[in-house]
Amino acid sequence: MLVSQNYFYSKWCLKAHRRLKNVAVTIEWIPDMKNLITRSSAMPKELSPSELKSIKRTFDMFSASARSRLGSGALQRPPTAIGACLMTLDGNNVLASGRLTVSASLLIFEPEENGSNQSICVDTRDVVGADLKPVQDDLSAAHTRDMITIRLKEGFVSRLENKRKNIESDDEDDDKSQGAASNGPSARNSAGNQLTAPGGPPADLLDEDGGDQKSSFQSPSSMMSPTSNNGPGVFVLTSNTNSMQNFATHLHALMAWYQKKDAGSNARLTIVELREMLRALGMHVASENDLRQRLQELQIVVDKDGGGLDLQKITKILLASEQFNKVQDGRYFVATSLREAEALRGCIHLRQGRPLIEGKSTQVALRVGDTRIDATGGFSEAGPYQARQARQLFKYFNSDLEYDDAEVSLLLAGLKHNDMKHREVFFEEIRSVRRRTKKDWKASPISPVFTTLDEYILLARRAVLATVRLLIKVNGMRLLDAFRAFDSDHNGLLMCSELYGGLDWLGMDLKPADIHEIVRHIDKTGDGRVRWEDFEKALTDPNEDDEEDLWATEQRTQTTFTRVRIRPKMMEELWKDPRLAGIKVVDDIPIEVLREIKIKPKHVDSFHSHAIWDSKRSNARKKISIWEPKLEKLLKIKRNKMRICLGHYASTSYRAPSKRSCILLELTDIHTSTVFKSSNLDDAHLNHLVPHPIRYKMVWSQADKESKFYAWKPIPPNKNYVCLGMVGTTTHDEPALQLVRCVPVGWTVESKSKPKKVWDDSGTGGKRGSMWIVNSFGTVIFTEGHLPPQGPFYELKAKRFFASQGYVKGAHSLKPDLDNQY
Repeated sequence: MLVSQNYFYSKWCLKAHRRLKNVAVTIEWIPDMKNLITRSSAMPKELSPSELKSIKRTFDMFSASARSRLGSGALQRPPTAIGACLMTLDGNNVLASGRLTVSASLLIFEPEENGSNQSICVDTRDVVGADLKPVQDDLSAAHTRDMITIRLKEGFVSRLENKRKNIESDDEDDDKSQGAASNGPSARNSAGNQLTAPGGPPADLLDEDGGDQKSSFQSPSSMMSPTSNNGPGVFVLTSNTNSMQNFATHLHALMAWYQKKDAGSNARLTIVELREMLRALGMHVASENDLRQRLQELQIVVDKDGGGLDLQKITKILLASEQFNKVQDGRYFVATSLREAEALRGCIHLRQGRPLIEGKSTQVALRVGDTRIDATGGFSEAGPYQARQARQLFKYFNSDLEYDDAEVSLLLAGLKHNDMKHREVFFEEIRSVRRRTKKDWKASPISPVFTTLDEYILLARRAVLATVRLLIKVNGMRLLDAFRAFDSDHNGLLMCSELYGGLDWLGMDLKPADIHEIVRHIDKTGDGRVRWEDFEKALTDPNEDDEEDLWATEQRTQTTFTRVRIRPKMMEELWKDPRLAGIKVVDDIPIEVLREIKIKPKHVDSFHSHAIWDSKRSNARKKISIWEPKLEKLLKIKRNKMRICLGHYASTSYRAPSKRSCILLELTDIHTSTVFKSSNLDDAHLNHLVPHPIRYKMVWSQADKESKFYAWKPIPPNKNYVCLGMVGTTTHDEPALQLVRCVPVGWTVESKSKPKKVWDDSGTGGKRGSMWIVNSFGTVIFTEGHLPPQGPFYELKAKRFFASQGYVKGAHSLKPDLDNQY
């Protein structure tokens, strides 16, 4: 790329009165057609260690071992469906007849319509074994049939069994209550299939809004041996020989992929995968035949089926990238002034039919943007790669900030001979002579140009995103399905741990550093969390027709499911909660100090004048109101005491609850006189001993025009602390962290009190919910549905004790325990 000195002179950057306008007209100039040659790979080119490492990582991501042979692998096979019978464990009795289907995501047995059993629906990732054996048919001694025994992961069946019991109890309760219309089909999927990913939390199979629904899971308890209730699930199916063998072959292929048994060192790319890789580098390949022809010119052999491209061949292609992309020496792209362009155009017209320069076969074309406005006769166009790269370099000279991924790769390829510091200095100097707002390039798509050494580093990242996109597709999911499945806490934001768990579920073997790199690339806000808009933009294929893709996805899976709930895979988060930044905490409290802090329960003195919420306008049959205790400032003579709130309280009327039934926690420093303020009970010490929660989780909500209520469960910092109550609000915003405090688990014992229901939403619409009291403190516990909440719940272990009893040294940490958050 060249620049006319009449258009721009580098010393202008030092003179503020000169202003530079964008490149309007460019010249594509070939001084002599005799010297125009395509660059060859005859001259050896060396790749740096970092480039080789990036290419190796990219190859691994695109290769068969990392992507399960996406061109022809098990994940892309159409669903296998056969007629089958569900058998008892001994294989002697038929429980139900129906249809058995296996796809990339689901294994489903659907009984016939007249059967009484519900469907069995499991995630294919939960299948750990499928044993096929022939058995003799009882009706004909000469006829045999195949029987397959399918074994599931440890604990999977027990989760389904627990959910089934809850659903059955909920259905009985539903028959007695009104307002069930709000829980109709609009809140459920037509097939009703629900999944829990391996290792997922029990009873976490909820619909999209987190509400109740009727499950299509058949409890496999009747198909399990009596001694295996806590072990892996087993169920037995039978069908005719040929059908069951095909089914077993498909299932074994999927198991091999998910258990990574076929990953090895003999990885190869296919033509399809190579095109995807080259497109990420901005290399244009018109068709598969065009790609084969270019590979033949480089003397790279490809198998008949389009495979056989190993790492050595891929590296050879990238070493000869200029020859592969038909980059020509002797062709120049020039930014010129309008007056020069006008004069040159006049020369072209005056020399029509004659050489532009006597004695030379010079060719020239004038362009405005991508449009050619004039050219000499017989002008030869540049190859797509060289022309596109020139356009990106002119955009860079114009100080543009907006580029897509392929354009950034082209720009990096053109600038990689300049170090990152010189690129930034040149860019800033050019911007200094332009009359426009100076936006920060660090938050724009051009930022990798100044922070990335070469295009191969970006290629590895894009290889990951391309792999994610394809694996989501072959699993029969839309991008929105995947985002919802990864988002385990349903807050519309993907944390690093949630994305890590989702990509691991897809079968990708990544490291935490890779996840950090992906999140930094996708997240446009820079706070370390991925929003749906960014997720969609990063993974949408711009060259794919959306409608055609959705149709193909539906045809491929032939299976409808609502959601796959995937448990996060814990790792360090990039996002830091700003609410925790200003909290002061002492590093440690000496055991001598803890022995002088007395802990005891104390009745609430008063409540705030108005309830947080009541059921007046909710149409509920029962009365209820939620109250926040008032923490009175103690008299000066009692400055050595401090009371803490454990949660909100419920009243079965619209008046404040009885003070005698509502308990707070009081801490007293017996070493300090009542007339002096205790330094051991200041905020820094309390935040260590009885810290605030690190966040809240919404457990139930009821929102209509007249009445809005949101129930929140506090999440303690780590497993060394527990919360003894919950809080309620009338807005969707998360409550303040300072509202309640947690207590050390060593101060408590599990409550033996039976949960007592104080209210349910019978008579209202929306998701069903209820309120309970589970311990002697009287704090309210909210739960979805009308069944008792699942514990454990806690009580103080004694009426009076000292803080040192049960305290674990070093229990508090400013770095939250990720396992405790999900």
